[in-house]
Amino acid sequence: MAISRQEILDEIRKYVETHDGQIPGERSFASATRIKESVWKGRYWVRWTEAVTAAGYEPNTLTKKESDEELLRHLADFITTLGHFPVRDEITLEARQKRSFPVWETVRRRFGGMPGIAVALLDFSQKTGNKALASLCEGRLQREVSKTVVATTSKHQAVAKTGFVYLKYSPSLRLYKIGKAKDADRRGRSIGILLPEDLLPRHEIKTDQPYLLEKYWHGRFRQKRKQGEWFELNTADIEAFKKRREFMFSEFFP
Repeated sequence: MAISRQEILDEIRKYVETHDGQIPGERSFASATRIKESVWKGRYWVRWTEAVTAAGYEPNTLTKKESDEELLRHLADFITTLGHFPVRDEITLEARQKRSFPVWETVRRRFGGMPGIAVALLDFSQKTGNKALASLCEGRLQREVSKTVVATTSKHQAVAKTGFVYLKYSPSLRLYKIGKAKDADRRGRSIGILLPEDLLPRHEIKTDQPYLLEKYWHGRFRQKRKQGEWFELNTADIEAFKKRREFMFSEFFP
């Protein structure tokens, strides 16, 4: 059965979404999809660049990797205009309609799913003074925060124990551990018993929602997870983690 024009276009968009925004060449597309040149050439298009253009992309354009701040700025503008925190399909649709907008796979890899995106955008809104964005992120995160907050008899109070999300390094494993604890130092000593040497502390972030913040970092580095809470991180990853010494959700949910 012949492959339709629309099916090929869908495969091109799928490739872009799953390859961090990279535009496929003829060979890479054929290798990934098994759709040979003979399927489309002379039937739907004369040149591969025409197929790429029909899918909504600029052919032969190298996609520059955007910084976290640039991605967050794109998302912030989109969400503020949208008026609500989006679901995945809304981000995907926006990426198809605007070539400059990041695809879902890029956003997911960078921030680790919707809760992680909301945490990053909430921090971004505080830095930029975007109150509308902050309100939308707060609404999305409230669902996550409510899972870890213990309600008391007073409707104006909640028990939120301050703890730490820490980054430690194991020379023997050559891996980094991201975990949560009430006391980062004590937690490190207890884990050290299981290893040939103590874990080396790299950084810790004080927070009143260690579960949610740990979930964010695990999601953000999910592609680099080796096992459990162990990750193979590079210098840029470590610097990203070390940018903050404190992230208090009570600043946003008083």
